Amino acid sequence: MIVAEKQRVAKRFGKQIQSYKKYATVQKNICDRVIAILLQHSLTPAQVLEIGCGTGFLTEQFLTQFNVQSYMANDIAAEMGTELQRISLITGQTIDFLPGDAETIALDKQFDTILSTSTLQWFHNISGFFGKMHNMLRDRGIFAFSTFGTENFREITTLTNQSLAYSSAEELCALLADNFHVLHCETYCKTLFFNEAVDVLRHIKQTGVNNLSASLWTNSRLQQFSTAYRDLFYTNNGFTLTYNPIIIVAKKIS
Repeated sequence: MIVAEKQRVAKRFGKQIQSYKKYATVQKNICDRVIAILLQHSLTPAQVLEIGCGTGFLTEQFLTQFNVQSYMANDIAAEMGTELQRISLITGQTIDFLPGDAETIALDKQFDTILSTSTLQWFHNISGFFGKMHNMLRDRGIFAFSTFGTENFREITTLTNQSLAYSSAEELCALLADNFHVLHCETYCKTLFFNEAVDVLRHIKQTGVNNLSASLWTNSRLQQFSTAYRDLFYTNNGFTLTYNPIIIVAKKIS
């Protein structure tokens, strides 16, 4: 397992804004699902914090569905502030942008709703982050998030022996158990198909989700990778790439 180099992550996402918006279909669909789940729970959010807002997939959908008193959105990539300005104009709701690393930023505020999608997999101390979110939530506040599980990018892990330190849904729920009541937990796999193995790597680059070292891809290594990918992960529909989303909605225990 490898630990995310957060400054490299921030730089990469800051450079891939437009391609992320175009190609990150799995992440956008996760946001669709999170919103659908939240609507089932009849929320009346007032003070909202979003962690890892990115290009604003969740931000825009949430503010389209819910009227709030205040909305603060955080992201480690400062470039995302421009995307939030665009979303604020579309939704007619003010968004306060807070750039920086959510694991280390200090906020002297409390919220009734905290949201995050496709972000926690980059964090170094999930248990500590959950404790921080508990402290920032009002009693009975809602913490809704998505991340990715142990089957995420299993093809890449198999061929390179490199992976983020993904947690399972069961492990995440266990970490939440002392301070939260889990209202909803689901995990599933979504497989994308590509014409060539190199298209898999191109997709990963376009969506900014790669944590592999650039030095890995010499011409000979790329050829070896492509051959091995065909041998192991080629189907009648093309070369596979597996995503493993986890979605959890939890309520703070008073």
